[in-house]
Amino acid sequence: MIVFYLFIVILVFYKVSFSKELDFSALNKDRTDSIKGIFILLVFLRHIFPYIEKYCTNFNRFDRLFEVSDKYLGQLIVVMFMFYSGYGVMESCKKKSTAYVETMPQKRILSTILNFMVAVGFFLLIQMLMGQHYPLSKVALAFVGWESIGNSNWYIFTIVACYIVTYFSFSKCGVTDSERLKTSLYITFVGLLLFIVTMCFFKETYWFNTVFAYLAGLVFSFKKDFAFDRIRMGYKKLLLLSTVTFLTLSVLYLFVREFDRIGLVFNFCSIAFAFVILLLTLRVKISNNVLVWLGSNLFPLYIYQRIPMLVLASLFGTTLISTFPYLYVVICFIFTILLANLYKYIAIKL
Repeated sequence: MIVFYLFIVILVFYKVSFSKELDFSALNKDRTDSIKGIFILLVFLRHIFPYIEKYCTNFNRFDRLFEVSDKYLGQLIVVMFMFYSGYGVMESCKKKSTAYVETMPQKRILSTILNFMVAVGFFLLIQMLMGQHYPLSKVALAFVGWESIGNSNWYIFTIVACYIVTYFSFSKCGVTDSERLKTSLYITFVGLLLFIVTMCFFKETYWFNTVFAYLAGLVFSFKKDFAFDRIRMGYKKLLLLSTVTFLTLSVLYLFVREFDRIGLVFNFCSIAFAFVILLLTLRVKISNNVLVWLGSNLFPLYIYQRIPMLVLASLFGTTLISTFPYLYVVICFIFTILLANLYKYIAIKL
């Protein structure tokens, strides 16, 4: 499995460029899509590995190395999705003001929910065709992301919650000037903290231990000019500080994760990781057509990638996966790309 990491590394360095000067276009959409493209590939490998682990008994040392590295990465592979999402929301608020906030229930929240429900409907149909049946209550909860019927769900549930909290905060406090935006951010922080505390009684920590990365994206956009000035004055120091902070919090998390029920340490670790990636991309331009396409098709790639994994595992698990696990990965990836290309025909646009 580690060979697929090598493929990702090659893709990252395809058309990469380095700059001595700081390039603040790193937060332009094509650049952020490229970074998201890298991490959606890591998500794909994360999701497919359990199927291989189930049917394949002859793991070699490189497969085990993948397992160890994947466990270390943990929830870090979704941090940039959260950070860039928060950044994008705030940028839109700054540019379009109240007009954007008024469209959030329709464009950001309802659109995401409806397209997620369509995906769940496909999973339900496929599971039924494969002879799998679920209680009505589980199916109902799956359509709102609280339960899963084989689909990915926690990220959609959490990001929609972030959008809802942001909408209520921004619509109540306003976004027409800096002071109103600042107040809105304070209320958003409180709302997200309440979400985290509430969720810790019902779900595992991975449901909420990257939420503050979304908040960090909001705050960074709000203070972008100030932040860029500070980065210009002390880029190397900030990169070193962010890296040391990230590594320190990572080590701390290993010791306290069993006790940190609300995921506070990992949330701050996520923020530090987001800033490390952000600072690196100011000097290292990672952007090519493949990564941009992957990042710009994040939703269908994320939500539909489990369909070929499920179907092929159900039909050919004991033959294909146990004998040719790498071929299984390649076939699943090809079908995932095809599904993402077909998504435009079923996507609900509001």
